[in-house]
Amino acid sequence: MSAFRTPLVLEHEGDRRLTLTSPLLYDSDVLGVTIAVPTGFVTDLASIPRGLWNILPPIGRYDRAAVVHDYLYACGFTTRKQADDVLYEAMRVTQVGRVAAWTIYAGVRLGGGAA
Repeated sequence: MSAFRTPLVLEHEGDRRLTLTSPLLYDSDVLGVTIAVPTGFVTDLASIPRGLWNILPPIGRYDRAAVVHDYLYACGFTTRKQADDVLYEAMRVTQVGRVAAWTIYAGVRLGGGAA
């Protein structure tokens, strides 16, 4: 069963950059593995365009899912589609509502290739 095994612990680095100060572990049913985002990984959390922040702020219940997604994109261990599917899965694990999770998922499917 998909689940986060550790909390998200970050240190603010300025601008929108944050650094993990302890590993983030996520068991993914989509990939069938445990994803271990290492200490020191730098993220901007959810890369949501500023114009949408009143609806979907860049910081929210989806933070842990966004970090796992950023990591999967950065390391290239998966396809972009698999990484996006893990994002959706992890958002639902953290009880992000279906509409918000689907909206974020659709956004990364449309614009995530630029990352």
